[in-house]
Amino acid sequence: MLEAWNEAVTQPDAIIPQRRNFGEQNELILRNTINDYIHILENDFRMTALIRTDILREIGFDATRRNGEGDDWIFWLDFEGRGYRAVLLPEAGFLYRFRRGSMSWPWSEGQNVGTQTMLREVLHETLQREPDKSLAVTRAIFARAVSK
Repeated sequence: MLEAWNEAVTQPDAIIPQRRNFGEQNELILRNTINDYIHILENDFRMTALIRTDILREIGFDATRRNGEGDDWIFWLDFEGRGYRAVLLPEAGFLYRFRRGSMSWPWSEGQNVGTQTMLREVLHETLQREPDKSLAVTRAIFARAVSK
């Protein structure tokens, strides 16, 4: 990740590795939805990035939260909403054991409600700061509605 950081054409604010699941699911996760309206609908990043400490402090990531809501998703939406840039590492740089009870296991109803509450708040803050991002939000709402 440090090599990708040093060789990036434009100076990134974070390097996000692709991940490979193992355990109950064995798959390479290749998605990169930052700067795409799909990011509003899907949480596909984790807190396994090389990122500047001052950005973590500015956004206020709570590293003590365990088995909670989609706090990693909210962090990356806030990161993007503040105009920061991330580069996806072009290889699997993180192995993740996916099993019952892991933080990526499907959420309970309470975790889902907590996530949706945080999602609403971060989108509201982003749109107050950057009204031009409203097109991405409306695309995401439309995509969610027609995909049901």
